[in-house]
Amino acid sequence: MAEFQITNEEKSQVYAMLKTKLKVAIQQKFYLEALLLEYSILEDRLSSILRHSGISYFRCDGEEISIQKKLDKVSNAIRSQRLPIYKKVTQELVDEIMAWKEVRNALVHKSCQRLYNSEEVKSCAMMGNELVRRIINAASASKRAAEKMGNV
Repeated sequence: MAEFQITNEEKSQVYAMLKTKLKVAIQQKFYLEALLLEYSILEDRLSSILRHSGISYFRCDGEEISIQKKLDKVSNAIRSQRLPIYKKVTQELVDEIMAWKEVRNALVHKSCQRLYNSEEVKSCAMMGNELVRRIINAASASKRAAEKMGNV
């Protein structure tokens, strides 16, 4: 399903709302909701990093690639020392997001097939919250570097 682009001002409003919802979800112990919000923010920030680096993140049909493929593209850019990703996004962060995603997916997609473990879900949500903070910072640094290079 192709979506329309929103303005930078609308994007700022969306982020303010999502970050507030995430903060409230964590505070109110709505950890499954937090996992949904974290995944969405992480994926969007990966798209931003790729976009500002001039790396396509779309399939032939115009749809965005999966979060795993975005992570793979960022990882490849780090290994090939492609600017502005190189030194702005660490391989450690990419690896941690990959590991978190696997735990999160198991918790969410198999939630009806296992006993609910609130500590496990809480731990994953808290880790996701930290990863969100770090990827937002990395995306901002990548964008600033791209602007300095004249890529934006």
